[in-house]
This record gives sequence, C-alpha cells and structure tokens, in this order.
Amino acid sequence: TSAMWKDGKSFSPDGKRLGATLMISQFLREKGLINIQRHAYALDFSFGAEAYEATYQDLMMNYPLLSTFLVKMGLTVKEEFDQLCDQVSVEMQELGFRGLWFFISAWGSKPDSM
Repeated sequence: TSAMWKDGKSFSPDGKRLGATLMISQFLREKGLINIQRHAYALDFSFGAEAYEATYQDLMMNYPLLSTFLVKMGLTVKEEFDQLCDQVSVEMQELGFRGLWFFISAWGSKPDSM
C-alpha cells in the first residue's frame, strides 16, 4: 500500500491502506448508478483449503512482477524482495499455513430513462 500511495494511486490520506473499498459506492454513483449494493466475501487459502493451490500458484507467479514497481518506489531492492518471495513460498507450503483474504463486490442499476 505504501508504494501505491507514494505513486499517487491510493485514496488513503496516510498511505496505510489503499482506501478503494470506501470509494466504490461513490464511483458507481458518479457513473449514474442507483440502488447500489455491496457484498463482502472471504477466501480461505489456508494450506489444504480448496482455494489454496490456485492462490499459491497465482502468488508465486505475480509476486515477482511486483518487484520492479516496489524497487522503483524505493521501498526495497531486488535481492531483498527475491528473498522475501522465497520465504513466502516456503511458509505457504507449511501444514500450519493460514490465509484469509477479504473481498467486496458492489453493483447498482441504471435508472430507467424516460
């Protein structure tokens, strides 16, 4: 989140969060949607959970792609980030690994035009 804030791609005043979740309803209203609704989801990607293998593969493929951005933002160096990726890989393969991600979806409808 610090990198996104530093790059001007955050809605947070202090960079501690992205802040996008709080903005979703406003964005939909600005596009003219009404009856906006939201639903929260939790994805359990703990070792052995149904979503574990796909999430693990996605992370191992996508973490290295973050490296260039984080190095550019001055938050790490490539060697340090590579070491962290290796550590994540090892820890995620431990039987006691627990992971839970929260997501939100939002939707609305267009008003009937007259």
